[in-house]
Amino acid sequence: MSEILEKLDTIDSKLDELLIWKAGHDKKHESIDRDISEVREVLFDNPGLKSNVEGLLRCKNNMSRWRDFWMYVMKVIIAAAIIAITAWLLKFYKGD
Repeated sequence: MSEILEKLDTIDSKLDELLIWKAGHDKKHESIDRDISEVREVLFDNPGLKSNVEGLLRCKNNMSRWRDFWMYVMKVIIAAAIIAITAWLLKFYKGD
């Protein structure tokens, strides 16, 4: 009987620790949920902000198109420069 009581005391103390941890964990989740709900209210209840974000995304897509174009142009110029330098070095090496 005493063994059972000792085990119950051990279990009781561990259960108390677990319940205290769970209460703290639940409290953290409440604050996170509150913060998320505030952010959602700001984002989704404000049509001006939504249109600004959509405008920024469109601008980003346009910028990436131009960036891709200029990167292609730069690659072509670098490739042409490498070919020109190689041809010049070969001509210089041959001595013509």
